[in-house]
Amino acid sequence: ALSPSPLNPDGLLLITVDDADLDISAAPDSSGLGATVAFSPLDVFNPNGHSVLLLENGPTTGVFTGEIKTNTAPGTAAGVEIDSATSRTEITVTYTDLAPFGNRVAVVRIASVGSLVANPPAFESGADILITVTDWDLNVGRALIDTYVMAVNQSSGGLVRDTETVTLTETGADTGIFTAVLQTSGTDA
Repeated sequence: ALSPSPLNPDGLLLITVDDADLDISAAPDSSGLGATVAFSPLDVFNPNGHSVLLLENGPTTGVFTGEIKTNTAPGTAAGVEIDSATSRTEITVTYTDLAPFGNRVAVVRIASVGSLVANPPAFESGADILITVTDWDLNVGRALIDTYVMAVNQSSGGLVRDTETVTLTETGADTGIFTAVLQTSGTDA
């Protein structure tokens, strides 16, 4: 398991592997378990990924944990360097299980900063407003057209006069762009 999800670009990724057959002693296993951390788009400085040592978190638990820092500042602390200008960045963690033999893979997304556009930005009562949100974090099902529910407030003089709930629909599978049309009433509140 990987947490948190999505991961802050300047965050700490916690890696947890629950594998009872790796628990080989009554004491916490100090030899650890190796995992490889890589991200997409590929890290040109570490194309083979980063190694992380996972240690058993207690006697006979079979639960191994480790962590790695992510950062957006080039050349800073050791860890996975994230290009914050690149959207859709993912971190993939892989470890090799011996029984049954095979690679186990988990993926976590790096959080992105979304944008909101209302068009037209100024309007009269009775006008339709096209709302567009672009945010990869809302794109949950890659093969699906996702929806997102948001609240839209009408305010005047610093007071909220009306709140509408709007469901935005992704423009296609895996686009990260969500739209809805909000129909306003023809009378002023």
